[in-house]
Amino acid sequence: MLDGAMSEAMARLSEWRRATERLVSFAQANNLDGSVVQMALALDEVNDLSSLLREIEALTDPDSKLSRAVDEIECRIERLIRSAISAALRSVDSPTAKRLAELYSGVGSIEGPMDRLRVWEAKGRAHRAAGAR
Repeated sequence: MLDGAMSEAMARLSEWRRATERLVSFAQANNLDGSVVQMALALDEVNDLSSLLREIEALTDPDSKLSRAVDEIECRIERLIRSAISAALRSVDSPTAKRLAELYSGVGSIEGPMDRLRVWEAKGRAHRAAGAR
């Protein structure tokens, strides 16, 4: 019974989060705080799109080199957006905006630079390995 209630609560929170993200995507940022949150959401959307493309590729053509190209583009976009977020966060006053940006983008205290470096390093190894085949 408790598991069912917990699952229902998690499902409702997930729905609320998706609805909030959708609303924010239509809003025009009025200040730096809002733009930082929107950049972080954009980064999250890039990750979702990349995952979706990999799933489609796995179902349609597992031997395709598309995922390598997608990973390279994703890495470039992530670096650009993370750089912009990092610079903007130094000027953001709102602790809520900072926390949201950190949660969605991995910039800041949630995921440190070494964690991001390890992810990029793993992606680079995977790219090189895929290219050597």
